Amino acid sequence: MGASMSERQGAAVVIIGGGVTGLSAGWWLARAGVDVLVLERGIVGWEASGRNGGGATHVYSPFGLEEQRLWPQMDELLGYPTEYQPYRIGVALTEPQLALARRWAEIGATRGFRWEALDRRQLKELVPIVGDSAIGGRTCISAGTPIPNARCRRTHGPCKITAAGSCSTRR
Repeated sequence: MGASMSERQGAAVVIIGGGVTGLSAGWWLARAGVDVLVLERGIVGWEASGRNGGGATHVYSPFGLEEQRLWPQMDELLGYPTEYQPYRIGVALTEPQLALARRWAEIGATRGFRWEALDRRQLKELVPIVGDSAIGGRTCISAGTPIPNARCRRTHGPCKITAAGSCSTRR
């Protein structure tokens, strides 16, 4: 059984932030035998990671393809379901957002990502709760994403990470 936060004296590496990047760094370091402590002030995977793609998957990142190579393996590596989905959907509310989505698709295609444009009807079929202000969007078939706090949330409800690999119920 691990030490409680009040008993813990430190670690070789302390990571501030329990989002996709912090948890991933902590997990890979711990897997390599490094003593790691991940600190999160709020709900694990909720801040930027819970509201955007988190991680490196965007067409400008040189790490995007490596991330996408690893995500489908994570259920097996971690030993529990990450709720990984092998696609992403982007919603455009304005013409400039739609134009940007088209540009991302063009750039992404040069890096191996498969994108498809969505008109308003297609978007509504895929995401029934999307509002009427959505004018279209895009789906990236080859760029999936997990739910960073899936295991902790499923086991404990909203929670905080107290050390790499352990969660405690948020009070």
